[in-house]
Amino acid sequence: MAILSIAPISVQAETSLPQSIDKILRLAAKRHDQSSFSRVVDIIVDTYPALKSTIWEKASHYRQNWLSRVSRQLSPQPKKKTSPVDIADWNGEINMSLFRSTGNSPQKSVALGAQIEREHGSFISKLISYYELSKSDDDPARQQWGLRYKLNYDVTEKMYLTGTTGYENDTDGAFRERFSLTSGAGLHLFDFENLVWDIEGGPGILWTQREEGLEHESGFIGLLRNEISYNLSDHSSLTNQTEVYLSNNRIISNSAVLKVRINSALSSRFSYDVTYEQDAYQDSESTEKMARAGLLYDF
Repeated sequence: MAILSIAPISVQAETSLPQSIDKILRLAAKRHDQSSFSRVVDIIVDTYPALKSTIWEKASHYRQNWLSRVSRQLSPQPKKKTSPVDIADWNGEINMSLFRSTGNSPQKSVALGAQIEREHGSFISKLISYYELSKSDDDPARQQWGLRYKLNYDVTEKMYLTGTTGYENDTDGAFRERFSLTSGAGLHLFDFENLVWDIEGGPGILWTQREEGLEHESGFIGLLRNEISYNLSDHSSLTNQTEVYLSNNRIISNSAVLKVRINSALSSRFSYDVTYEQDAYQDSESTEKMARAGLLYDF
C-alpha cells in the first residue's frame, strides 16, 4: 500500500472534519480491504488526535460495522490459531423483497437474497445467492433459486481478470436448470467518489436443461457485462447491471437497484429486472419483468 501523507489543516471546531480528510476516508473505504482501511484511519487519527471520535464515526459510516470490529480486535482475547479465511474481512448484505411479476407466471411473490464480498490484496471474491417463491390461485407455486461465485484479480488500476461460475433452477420459466462457466477481462472505465463504471467480457460454456427429464444442452457463449454504480447522495445509490450472452440462444438481462439508507445497517431496496431469452422453451414467454420493494441489512 502506498504511503499516505496528510498535511495538518487548521480546524475550527473539534467536531468538524476537514472535507479533504472526509474524502480520503470515503475513497479508502471503497478501494481498500479491512486491514489497509484501518491503517489509513490510524494515520488520520495520529494527525488529528482531537478529532478521534469524529474520525471513527465517519469510518464506521463509510465501512459498515468497522468500529465494532476494531473494538473486538482491541479487546483482550485468548490466543487462538489463525484461520486462512478471516470472517472480519468479509462484507455483505441480506435482503427480503416483495414483487409483482409479468410474463411466464404473473403472480405476487416473495424473494430472499444474500451477497458476501471479500477483498484480499488484488483479489476480490463475491458470492451471490437468491430464492424466490411465487404463488397464484390458478397455477402451482413457482420456485426459483440460484448461486453465483465471481472472482476478480486486479492486474493494474484499470484492468482486471475475472471468472464466474453459476447455477440457476426454475420450476416454471424459460428453462428448468442452468449451469454457466465464464472467464475474461474487464476495465474500470471510471472509479470516482460518486461513480464507478466497469465493463467486462469473455468466452464461456452454458449447460441448459429445458424441461425436467430432458438431457442438458451445452454450447459455447460470449459474455458481455456492464455495471454502473452511482451515489446519488450520502444515503442513496443507484446500480444498473446489464448482461448479454451471445450464442444460438441469445440471453439479455438488465437489473436496476435503488438503495436508500435508513440507518447504519438498514436500507430500503427497490429493483426492476428485465430478462429476455430468445429460445424460451415451448409456451414460455421470451421476456419477463419483475419489480421488487423490500429491506436490506448490511453486515
